[in-house]
Amino acid sequence: MTRRYHRMKDMALAVMLGAMMAACSDEPVQDVQPNHELCLALGAQQFAPVTRTLPEGFETYEQTQLPTDVQILGFLASTNSAAEPVQGLFSPSTTTGLPRWTSRIKIDEDGEYYFYGFMPKRVGNNASISLNTSLTPPSGETLSYKHGASLIIDGLSAISTDDVCVIVGVKGYTPANTTDPLPSISDAQVDMTDRLGKFDINIVGDVTNAYLLVDHVYSRLLFKLKIDDRYSRLRTIKVKRMTLVSGDGTDLVKTVSALVNIGFTDADNLNPVANGGEGRKITLTTQAYGQPDTPAMLYDNETDPLVLTTTAKEVQAFFASSSVRRLILETTYDVYDSKGNLIRENQTAQNTFTPPALVSGQQSVYTITVDPTYLYVLSDPDLDSPTFTMQ
Repeated sequence: MTRRYHRMKDMALAVMLGAMMAACSDEPVQDVQPNHELCLALGAQQFAPVTRTLPEGFETYEQTQLPTDVQILGFLASTNSAAEPVQGLFSPSTTTGLPRWTSRIKIDEDGEYYFYGFMPKRVGNNASISLNTSLTPPSGETLSYKHGASLIIDGLSAISTDDVCVIVGVKGYTPANTTDPLPSISDAQVDMTDRLGKFDINIVGDVTNAYLLVDHVYSRLLFKLKIDDRYSRLRTIKVKRMTLVSGDGTDLVKTVSALVNIGFTDADNLNPVANGGEGRKITLTTQAYGQPDTPAMLYDNETDPLVLTTTAKEVQAFFASSSVRRLILETTYDVYDSKGNLIRENQTAQNTFTPPALVSGQQSVYTITVDPTYLYVLSDPDLDSPTFTMQ
């Protein structure tokens, strides 16, 4: 079985988020700190690519790419480097037109803050933040969260369907009216091209809005499934389930830890986590060995299976390339004849492969073609056991 690997440049995604600070009027405040509700609203699906409002190498993060239950873990750090950043877990809400995430945050006072974080937050993983001591601040300045941060994200599954991302840029926004506080980035005429590696946000009054940029922590595997043209005239393949597990034998990695050193950038506008050097880098290390509690489920739908055609259907997965060397992709499918009769049910095909060495934000693309060998000499029963060939 031949394999053809494709390596793509480090690609980043852009997210538009709106952060709304509003005093909580439904509950009494028990201390001197103002109690704020911080709401994050995702509207990236409305970005207009022709406006060129994103940094080079970024693309819009479509709403459909995010699970509906995704949570965001964020940190608000003040200009005082000695003060502990305030942590907030943002849960999805559908109370408004745009999808939003909300969390109650307590801050000392209005002013300038720096916003860091990652998504999606899952049960079993957590993050901590500290000053990025590998950075050297400009002459005369004391190292603070203005210059960057170090995030440690623990308990990440070594193989996952989650596109784990960290915030790499922030820009505040003051809406022209309250009826549409979170317009698309094109409607708002917000230029994000110079906000890569800048995390400052001014919290003034009741409402503060911000647009965010995010970048990948994992490497991606993109599987393109299709059926051979001749075979498609005789049989229909319906994929019901696809799982991805480690093929490293007894040396299985269950979870990894991500150290994300984020660095402020100024005129150079470099990627704050992927432009080289110890001050700006993502490092994934093995945290725990063993079998995962459940395999990474790339596709699971028996009532609405993935019907393969001659046009490739895409399924994706994410993994820690430095910890996982070999992978096993298992596909469960049904075979139907040309008249729609079920011929074989719950058949499985396994593809074991070794992906190339990848870093965070890179991907490898595989084309999987369902095509029995020497189709013209096979008998009818042979047609019902097709080969899933990975390239």
